[in-house]
Amino acid sequence: MYPYERFMHSLKKKVRNKACVEGSISEAYLKEEMVTFCSLYLNEDFETKFTKKSRNFDGGDVGLADSLSIFTQTGRATGAGSYRYVSDEEYHTIMLYILTNCKEAEPYIREFEKEMINNNIDINAETLARLIENKIVEWFRIRMTANKHDDERLRILSRGFSRRVNVYQNYIVNNYRF
Repeated sequence: MYPYERFMHSLKKKVRNKACVEGSISEAYLKEEMVTFCSLYLNEDFETKFTKKSRNFDGGDVGLADSLSIFTQTGRATGAGSYRYVSDEEYHTIMLYILTNCKEAEPYIREFEKEMINNNIDINAETLARLIENKIVEWFRIRMTANKHDDERLRILSRGFSRRVNVYQNYIVNNYRF
């Protein structure tokens, strides 16, 4: 269908009075233009075709005040959820991801790197990366339980999370559906 055909089709659908087709189309077109013009000046809270949220709207930028930086991203799950248990390998991978991407944990990662370099003088970057991948989660847990003066949020994180997790078919974050 060509663009002008689509336009004519939308105009023909607006015909209410079959005796005066042109007048009916003109009236409907003017009404639509007036409503569109007025909707531009309405409060942003009032939903119009210009302020309508996309179908993949995740809830906006509502950051949790007392959370770690990695957990402040908003999102929403769609569909019915189910439960499953996380394997040891998945648990380790998730904890590693959280530690290496959490801004508040960066000083502890640097501390771990310094400790590994001091223990192994001739260590290369590849070996250090492998040590971080394999040992940082356990080291972080021991480090947090040994020192009570650290950030309470990080000490809670070091204890880990429940192995029973919710699983959803879709998750919407940053207006993208995964």
